[in-house]
Amino acid sequence: MQEFNLQHSLEAQSWHKNSNYIAVLQAANENDLINIIRKASNKDIKFSTFQEPDLNNEYTAIVLDCCNESKKICSNLKLALK
Repeated sequence: MQEFNLQHSLEAQSWHKNSNYIAVLQAANENDLINIIRKASNKDIKFSTFQEPDLNNEYTAIVLDCCNESKKICSNLKLALK
């Protein structure tokens, strides 16, 4: 989240002021995350990624700007609950 705030401060401020909710969703694997990144890029959705240095820099998380298009591309993901 901090990286998103640094890269997209206007969107982060708007989210904080208007919503301040976070949905933590779970992707099955790195390929699923990469597909979401591609879709977000194609739709000009602001996002930030996290790559794990200890896992050969695999993508392990992404943060998407809160918008209807983000909801659409993540609609098949499940909530990450314990």
